[in-house]
Amino acid sequence: MTQIAKNIYSVEGLETPIPGVNIIPYIIQEDSNGKDLTLIDTGFISEMPKFETYIDSIGLKLKNIKRIILTHLHTDHIQAANYIKKISNAKIYSHWLEAPFISKNIHYPGPPSQSTLQQIFDQNHLDINNLIRRFGRLDAEPIQIDSTLDDLTKVKSLTVIHSPGHTFGHIALYHEESNILFGADMFSKNSTDGIIEPTTDFFIDPLVTSLSIVRTSNKIKFDKLYLSHQDKPILENADREIERIGKSFIDKIVNQMISKG
Repeated sequence: MTQIAKNIYSVEGLETPIPGVNIIPYIIQEDSNGKDLTLIDTGFISEMPKFETYIDSIGLKLKNIKRIILTHLHTDHIQAANYIKKISNAKIYSHWLEAPFISKNIHYPGPPSQSTLQQIFDQNHLDINNLIRRFGRLDAEPIQIDSTLDDLTKVKSLTVIHSPGHTFGHIALYHEESNILFGADMFSKNSTDGIIEPTTDFFIDPLVTSLSIVRTSNKIKFDKLYLSHQDKPILENADREIERIGKSFIDKIVNQMISKG
């Protein structure tokens, strides 16, 4: 667990079933005494003992999480939301486009598919039964959204930035006071592959994702970008850097379209 700005913390080390891919939730302390916490995304229920140990170590408590903002519907971001709500009575938020999929009122048609996940498990010699023993269920139960969000909605110290493409209602969150954008899964980066381009294996529309990245970089100004899956954040001129990244994604996708005729 790392303090990344005044009263803002990243929770590292929470594992997912995909080897080498951890999920990083973020906590914003909205008051001076730690009684009013905002949580961005959750991770898996199996990781909650670790999560609670981390936040206890800095004097914060799970019961003081007042709101959980879900950036999008993928299981690694939402599975523990109901678990945390039972302890804290937190209010759960998501973009209005995402809410019916998170509540399972509508089936989500997008990736990743079971075949994509199985291919990853097979490539890493992982047995599905062992993964279930380790993580419990690999999907998420229905989660009722208490309040829906739209572009530029304010939730305490955070401003919602609708950034579709990874999913329909994917959002980033802007913390103006610290000049940080929490980019969720706009893209990801690691020490082995660097910046990972959006593909249809995990993004419902890679081109829309790329356009969202450029739009976000022009919509707000921010120095620091923290992602949900990263080796390290971008800590200087992040808005200009992600504009460059988004445009490079667009160029590659358009060139691929042209080459296919």
